[in-house]
Formats: sequence, C-alpha cells, structure tokens
Amino acid sequence: MDLVDQHHPDLLYFDDGEPPTAYGLDIAANYYNKNRHWYGRRPDAIMNLKNGSNNIKSSMVLDYERGRSDKIAKRPWQTDTCIGGWHYQRSIYENH
Repeated sequence: MDLVDQHHPDLLYFDDGEPPTAYGLDIAANYYNKNRHWYGRRPDAIMNLKNGSNNIKSSMVLDYERGRSDKIAKRPWQTDTCIGGWHYQRSIYENH
C-alpha cells in the first residue's frame, strides 16, 4: 500500500498466481482505485500475474514467463525473459 501511495506506479506485478490472501486483493483494489483518482477517472493501471482464476485473469494481464499463448487471446498478455540467468550474478558482469 505504501508503494502505491508514495510512488504512483503504472504497473504492479504479482510474481505468482493470483494474490494468495485477502491482503493481496486489498492491494489490487487499492491500486486500481488510487489509479483512477490519479488519472481523472480514466483507469491507466496494469497488474500482471502468472496464473489465476478466470475472474482474476479478467482484471489483470497474464504473464507467460519465457513463453507465449498457444492461441490468439482476447485479452492482452505479456512474456518476459532475461539476458542471462534469472538473477543478477556479480561474477558474470565484473570482467566485462
């Protein structure tokens, strides 16, 4: 909630399935409601998740980690990958 209130992000990313608790749903509701306030009732928020119920998927952008949809989707989606390993490893980048 503090992140949303202090920094007004354009995108939030749940690195898992749908928000696992009521806290996650409260964060999502707070984010969408605050975003509408910031942009004069025009919603301009994006929330990503990797998997969830159809109800949750309809309010967020589905993420196919290192993948893609196998069919034409009705809703926007994203894919993501990295240019190396999944996590920053100092030893890889020190000598370059």
